[in-house]
Amino acid sequence: HDLLVAPLGTMPPAAPLILAPDGALADLPWAAFADRSSPATPYLGQRHTLSLVPSLTILALERPPVASDPPLALGCADAAIAAQVEAELAAYARIFPTARVLSQARNADLAGARGAALLHISAHGRLNPQQPLLSAITLADGPLLLADVFNLDLTGTTLAVLSACETSAVAPLGGLALALSGSFLAAGVTAVVAGLWQIDAEVARLFVADCYSALRDGATLTAAIQQAQATLRDSGYDHPYYWAALQPLMRTTDVRLEPAP
Repeated sequence: HDLLVAPLGTMPPAAPLILAPDGALADLPWAAFADRSSPATPYLGQRHTLSLVPSLTILALERPPVASDPPLALGCADAAIAAQVEAELAAYARIFPTARVLSQARNADLAGARGAALLHISAHGRLNPQQPLLSAITLADGPLLLADVFNLDLTGTTLAVLSACETSAVAPLGGLALALSGSFLAAGVTAVVAGLWQIDAEVARLFVADCYSALRDGATLTAAIQQAQATLRDSGYDHPYYWAALQPLMRTTDVRLEPAP
């Protein structure tokens, strides 16, 4: 805390915070860092909107293309998570009536995500610490491997939300720290929201619904996440395990869905 968070105490309240965590630091739930000297707003994510980026250099180079296609939701449920996936896809369709929703998505369906304003994936996620390129999201016809995502062309996709476990958790490979969220950025997505650990099903549904409603109404991604996290804390899910599980990674300081779907 003294090394990472205390120096930020000089920042004005509510100032946007852009972080470029390296290696294992990207695996930390930055919004959940607490400061006991601010009892009214103890968490970093309460005092600032947070943007996590691979590097600060990329911000000077990026000019993300504008999305041209409607939102797309891909789901794949076995018996263990069927209710969660169905609830998330139903909420998605209510919030974005023009969205395409595929309840038994296959790997080939990712090709249709290029240029989508918003890509939502609700399925099992699995980190492989020993072989990170084999980390995967399970779809109807088999795993979508981290290595496969690098070969996709998702240029123009504004935001991908990976409602699956451990999709933002990192694993080392040589001098690199790899995560499924980072592979979607490499494929061309401008911003990714992904899970650091196993996500409670009801929390994921509430977070997604609140965040998407804010995005639909014109909020930026960082503001929508901050609002969704506050709603969870006010709804009895006040432990960071619940509200800090999903974290953004992006190639710009922030994104907005424009025009609103």
